[in-house]
Amino acid sequence: MAWLIDLAKVIIPMGLLVLVVYILVRQFFQGQIRLKAMEVQRDRKKDTLELKLNAYERLALYLERITFPDMMMRISSAEMEAYTLYTALLMTIQKEFEHNLSQQVYISENLWGIIRLAKQDLANLITEAFAEDEKQTMEEYRNRLIKKYAEWSPNPISMAKSAVRQEAALLL
Repeated sequence: MAWLIDLAKVIIPMGLLVLVVYILVRQFFQGQIRLKAMEVQRDRKKDTLELKLNAYERLALYLERITFPDMMMRISSAEMEAYTLYTALLMTIQKEFEHNLSQQVYISENLWGIIRLAKQDLANLITEAFAEDEKQTMEEYRNRLIKKYAEWSPNPISMAKSAVRQEAALLL
C-alpha cells in the first residue's frame, strides 16, 4: 500500500505539470492563431483601402472628364455639325461611365446614386440645348451648351465631385 502512495505522490504532480504545460501551450498557439488572423485582416483592409481610394480617384477623373468646356475641346472640331456634336457628347459621357462602372463596388450606394444622377442631368442638359433649335450650327450649339453649363445651378457635376471628395476623406 505504501508503494501506491509513493506512486501517487509522483503521478499526481506530474499529471498536474503536464496539464499546466498543455494549457499554456494551447493558449500560446491560440494566441498565435489570433495574431495571424489579425495580420491577415489588417492586410486585407489595407488592400481594400487601396482599391477604394483608386475607385474614388477614377470617379473623380470621370467627373472631370465630362466637365465642360474640357469635354467640348476634346470632342468638337470645326467640321462637325450640331447633331454630330450632340451625339458625340452623349456617347462620350456614356462610354466614360461604362468604363468606370465597376467602381460602384467600392463606394457607397448613396455616392453611386449621386454620380448616376449627375451623369443623367448632364445628358439632359445636352439634349435640352440641342432640342431648342435642331437646325442650329455646331458653333451655336456649342456656345449654347457652354452658356447653359455656366448657368447651371446647382451644378450636379460639381456636387458629385464634392461628394466623392467627402466620402474619400472619410477613409483617410
